[in-house]
Amino acid sequence: MTEDLYKRVEKYYLPERTIISQDGEVVRVKDIVFLTIEGKDSLAVACNDKKYKLVQPLSFYEKEFAGYFLRVHRSFLASFDRIRVVYERYPEEDEPESVSRNKGGAADECELALRGTETRIPVTNTYSGVLKKALGVSTLHHLVPEHPDDKKLRKLGIIDFAWRELFKLDPKDTAAVKAYTDAWRVLGFGKERTLRYFRRFGENQVDKRRLSKNIIWQTWRWIKKEIRKPFDGNIRSFWYEVKNALGGDDILDADDVGMFYDTLREMIEDQRLFRYKDFGFMDMNSPFHGVG
Repeated sequence: MTEDLYKRVEKYYLPERTIISQDGEVVRVKDIVFLTIEGKDSLAVACNDKKYKLVQPLSFYEKEFAGYFLRVHRSFLASFDRIRVVYERYPEEDEPESVSRNKGGAADECELALRGTETRIPVTNTYSGVLKKALGVSTLHHLVPEHPDDKKLRKLGIIDFAWRELFKLDPKDTAAVKAYTDAWRVLGFGKERTLRYFRRFGENQVDKRRLSKNIIWQTWRWIKKEIRKPFDGNIRSFWYEVKNALGGDDILDADDVGMFYDTLREMIEDQRLFRYKDFGFMDMNSPFHGVG
């Protein structure tokens, strides 16, 4: 048997091999959706998100199962056979018009949808070359149509700030959570940074409605991630938190309360991005009506 033929046969049988977890459980390679790091542990995540603690670091499995598990992020190996869709991500900051997204950079940062899990796996520019080579493409930009969630956020003017960091953030790591929220809390941006992201077109004024959308979106994301608590059932408590944070910087004032409530109503009832009860607000009569 030639060396080339041997390698092809070996690769063919890779999915049938097994991995033994720290607890002595045996899992077939073909049943693993992706490998990741959680705290100090290397994990194999199988169908239905069942997790197995691994004996070796990710680098061992990357080498041992080369061609089957692809390194797409420093904390993720994805099963190549399970890739269903490559999703482009809406960038965290607007890119200058002069920058060509076809030359790499943001164009090669994306997310993978894998068969067997709802978790979307991030692909960073550092490791995008591995994925491009495996797929036989020169760029990941426009590989598939824009993801519908990203398109909706873009049209609404919502920026999913630091989504990669939020994705891997451990809610139980209080120091990491504080560092993250201190850096990315929209309510703490201050006047200059707020203007940079939410300036009205052609004016040196904050687009208050767009700012409100981003505050509401981020609050929902953080509640869902369990890095902040829901509200106590009273929708007014949300407005008071926003006004107290932004009033001192002359960004929002008391007269903006109606605009803020209407923005929240639009995002829940018209856009159906989430529900009132997701925030902890009273929700008695329907999936999203009945604010108390």
